[in-house]
Amino acid sequence: MSILDGPEQLVGQQVLDFELVEVLGAGGMSVVYKGRHTLTGQLVAVKVLPPELALHKELKLRFVEEARVLALLEHPNIVHLNNFTEDKQGRLCLVMQFVEGVTFEKMIQDAGKVPARDAVRVTIEVAKALEYAHAHGVIHRDMKPSNVLVRGDGVVKVTDFGIAKMLGSSRMTSTGQTMGTVRYMSPEQVRGKEVDARSDIYSLGVTLYEALAGDTPFVGETHFEIMQKHLTDTPPPLRERGVEVSPDLEAVIRCALEKPVDARFADATSFRAALECVGEGARPGTARRPALPGVVGRRQRARRRTIGLALVAATAASVGAALVLHYRPSHVARTAADAGARSTWPAPHPHLRTVEHAVDERYADVQLRVISIAPRDPKPLRDEVVAARALYPQFLKGEGVQADVPLRPLNLAIVPQSFLNRPDLWPEVKPGSDYPTRYEPGSATLFVADRAGFEKSSLVAGLAFYLCPVKLSNDQCYDLADRFEGYYAAHSR
Repeated sequence: MSILDGPEQLVGQQVLDFELVEVLGAGGMSVVYKGRHTLTGQLVAVKVLPPELALHKELKLRFVEEARVLALLEHPNIVHLNNFTEDKQGRLCLVMQFVEGVTFEKMIQDAGKVPARDAVRVTIEVAKALEYAHAHGVIHRDMKPSNVLVRGDGVVKVTDFGIAKMLGSSRMTSTGQTMGTVRYMSPEQVRGKEVDARSDIYSLGVTLYEALAGDTPFVGETHFEIMQKHLTDTPPPLRERGVEVSPDLEAVIRCALEKPVDARFADATSFRAALECVGEGARPGTARRPALPGVVGRRQRARRRTIGLALVAATAASVGAALVLHYRPSHVARTAADAGARSTWPAPHPHLRTVEHAVDERYADVQLRVISIAPRDPKPLRDEVVAARALYPQFLKGEGVQADVPLRPLNLAIVPQSFLNRPDLWPEVKPGSDYPTRYEPGSATLFVADRAGFEKSSLVAGLAFYLCPVKLSNDQCYDLADRFEGYYAAHSR
């Protein structure tokens, strides 16, 4: 009798010492049954690959590979393997721990949108399982809600390592194959590239987003459409899905869903630590600030080299006598050139005189001058600056900072990246480094590199540093600039 005739056909039959009592789930190549030991009554999950499918070499190897992977993993958050065998009828059987509970997928379906406290808690437990698996050289590659089991007592278990990849192993898959479930695939999976732990982080980020929003960030009518969105589209802010979460939680999810692997969390430990730091609640102001670790930490340090770490502070005696600040100590006060409103509009930084301007537009009503080397419409930049200025005070309030943000003149200069990398202009620039944002308070000039999407990223962070209250240290301003970028993405239209 074949399970291809219907999975229920095997209910009531015996596999090894276990009677199959009900179907728990069916996939493309196997069926999972609840099994009961005929003597002890122990409940197990029995995953069965029928003989006719075992004739397909690749399917059989994949099934055996899952057993091999599970045999390596013994963790409280991973369903463990009890046995692997072939019965008298030629059926390959994985006998696994039975988890009395529901899938995370069903939790999402039943609730519509899972409360942030519960969604974050489940995600943290899954991240623990991934930490352990990755440490043992195993990449899951199909992380999604249906592969997460939640027991009645809240214990979380990760299951279905059917297409897992052992790092360093060439069995089963090769570069060029697209493995996984489309709605949860990382961009590198879509491209059929080699994957590492950061691919699982992306998929887990999609899972958390779905739990909060009730749907994955990228949907479409065809697989191709969804895959293309993984490669090119930015996840819609959760507020657009009718969900209010803290800016910090939104920023953590955005980091997990970055397209370039190097821009994501470096590992599951970093992702878990960030989630633990934002807390299991989602009300703004109730959670601790996440010290975004791993790659994000490196991005923060890189930004500190770009927003004011290459900062030139004018001394009170002379604008020409300047101090180049790298890793400026937190006890050093921000320059007095930033304090208060100016009676006259400061001239843009002298370096701008060395290049031709395609755009030089002044908006006196908002105290903004837009200078651009390349031709562009300056009005959208004006609108971004106005929007950022409007949101920044309420952002500070949410951060517990009580301070006025006076309207001060700003010279906004959009220049090529090569301009900011020139050592003849900026002697402190290190060869091979990119400085996408640079603020020169002596001339109230914010330089931003002309990169794709700079209006929503480096420009916003640079503006946050420019707007930062004088009473705060540079280090505090750097940290606020990092967080404001996520806040702006979540609250701007």
